[in-house]
Amino acid sequence: MAMASWSPSSVRCSPLPPKRLRHPVASVMERKIREKLGADNVVVKDAYGDGEYLSISVVASVFQGKSKIDRQKMVYKAVWDEVKYQEHVIEQIRMETPEEASGLEQTHL
Repeated sequence: MAMASWSPSSVRCSPLPPKRLRHPVASVMERKIREKLGADNVVVKDAYGDGEYLSISVVASVFQGKSKIDRQKMVYKAVWDEVKYQEHVIEQIRMETPEEASGLEQTHL
């Protein structure tokens, strides 16, 4: 029984997987946070590219004088419909006032 010889031209490489598109729920969540909190800047990212774990960053004046827990409650309330029955986990939330985001105050992470 003869063995086939190996050569670089005999190796077939799979193409790279297509670039993952932004998860649709991210856009919906960004819009709701922006509308409900009057946020200056909102970014919702798919943390690991699997559509399950999300990272949220919000800059909003409405956070002024609020504790980290109160800020988190405000964000969760804005997007509760997207997370309560679906397979999306908010892994991290960064919540800052415009002053904190510009480095003028201590950040609440």
